Parts: sequence; structure tokens; C-alpha cells
Amino acid sequence: MKKGFTLIELIFVIIIISILAITLDINPTNDADEVDQEYELVKGDLNYIKQDNLNQDFFDSTDTNWINKTDCFVLNTKNQYELSNNGVVLAGKEMDSKGYSRDLKSNLEIKDKDGNNLNKICFDNLGRAYKNNLSLSNQIKGDITLKIKTPSGDYEQIIKIKPITGYIQ
Repeated sequence: MKKGFTLIELIFVIIIISILAITLDINPTNDADEVDQEYELVKGDLNYIKQDNLNQDFFDSTDTNWINKTDCFVLNTKNQYELSNNGVVLAGKEMDSKGYSRDLKSNLEIKDKDGNNLNKICFDNLGRAYKNNLSLSNQIKGDITLKIKTPSGDYEQIIKIKPITGYIQ
């Protein structure tokens, strides 16, 4: 009696495992991969809105309402944010069919240097970051931290926005 498997038996087992893998729709991505992908999306959207405000150059010394024309990053819930202009969600070609609104599978939180929760970040015509709206008292004095975490909280990615320059890292 010989020990081991024949080539036919091994091929048969590989075929069965392949069929099971296809029917069970095994997805090799995990929560950490989702966080990494959403980190890139959020960072890209922040850079987009900052660059859009730089390009538009809404500043007008004769118009006291120029501040309300700038675009902002607004966190609606821990899983959903939008890029908006004075409460109006922007419609654009670069984003999904919902315009500039994104739903996340991960949790997103925004905090200032003192640990206070924020729900809105705006950039002025020079790229400087502001919390909530563009008034001098709201210009950020320290790093703003955006944390993108798995729902279980065991993995996170961090985006920082620097004061004065609005540099996003």
C-alpha cells in the first residue's frame, strides 16, 4: 500500500476549494484596508477643497460677504462628510453621483489642538485653515487632527492640518 496522494486527487481538491472560494465570495480586504483607502479619499478631498479656494480667490476687500463664498469640509456624522459652500453641497465631476457627499465605512473624528471636536474646516484664499467658519478668531492656532478609525477602533490613520500654512499631512 503506497502512502500519499495522486495527482488526480490533489487537482480534485484544488478544484473543490476554488469553487467554494468563488461561491462564498471571500474578500481578502479587511477593516484596515478600508481605513487606508478612506484615508486617501479624505486627504484628497481636503487638498481639493483647499486648492479650489486658492484657485477661486474669493477675497474681495469691497465685499464683506466674500467669506461665505469659500468651500468647507463638513463632518455630518462620524461616517459621512461633505464638501460644501455655505451649506450647499457642491456638485462636481470628480466625486460620486451624490456630488461632494461621502459615506464612510470607517469612523472619522476631527479635533483641534485642545481636543475639542470640530465638524467643519474651511480654507481661505491663502490656504489657511479655519475651524467652523472664516473669522480671525477661528483661524487654527495648532494642528487639527482628523482620525479615521475602524469601527472597532483597533486601527487608525491620522491626517494633520498645520496652522498658518494649512499644510495637510
